Amino acid sequence: MKNIYQEIIDKGIIINYKRNEVIFNEHDLCEKIGIILDGKIKISSFSNEGNEVIINLLETNDCFGDLLLFSSNPYYYGCAIALSNTVVCYISKKIILETMNTNILFLTAFLRSITDKGVQLKQKNKLFAYKNIEERITYYLYQYLKKDENDYVYYKSITNMASFLSLPRPSLSRSLHKMERENKIIIEKNKIKLL
Repeated sequence: MKNIYQEIIDKGIIINYKRNEVIFNEHDLCEKIGIILDGKIKISSFSNEGNEVIINLLETNDCFGDLLLFSSNPYYYGCAIALSNTVVCYISKKIILETMNTNILFLTAFLRSITDKGVQLKQKNKLFAYKNIEERITYYLYQYLKKDENDYVYYKSITNMASFLSLPRPSLSRSLHKMERENKIIIEKNKIKLL
């Protein structure tokens, strides 16, 4: 993501956050795009029962606010907390619009980026139609991860996968190991082979 915004990062405002510092709260107005130059952010919300629901985990080069900035309802859907010391560059709506107006390559890249995120959200909605954990895992492996010629799919971490699947990490780990015992998958370091 950083490469899309690289030419305008020098026009942004850089803010340093300490670990556990709030970056934005649920229902805050989104008026700029944030690009993570270094660090990690957790975006989460809480259910009526008080249970935390992780919406997204973001890392260096990821951005937030891009889908909200031009929305008719530009308010954050969760609270963002720095998981480590984090550096964020904020780019205002005005700078984004000026750059779009003068740079067709930037405009095209920006539109592609938010369109890809929209498609990913639709696929994630389809994922939640699967109530069975193993069906959800299988769908995820087929749809979201790049396959090589050996049918391996790669993932960053079990924590990230659990967050994306909206499953508790222990439940995901148990299900993956069960699928491995049943010879449905082979798990190796940061990759899974579908059988």
